[in-house]
Amino acid sequence: MIKKADIEQLSISEQLETMEMLWESLSSKPDKVSSPDWHAEVLKAREAKINSGKEEYLTIDELKEKLSQ
Repeated sequence: MIKKADIEQLSISEQLETMEMLWESLSSKPDKVSSPDWHAEVLKAREAKINSGKEEYLTIDELKEKLSQ
């Protein structure tokens, strides 16, 4: 088992590379990794706001355009 102290001994670039490897490993098994219940609650609340017309979300391109104005 890797200890926190072992990770802290790594350089920042090594830590990032390790994190990327962990993410790649986890994302290759989506059926074994479940989101916490609060994720679904947040998504439902956001969807309800959108459906009620009280909230609007921008695409990345729309956001870039808005920020460049």
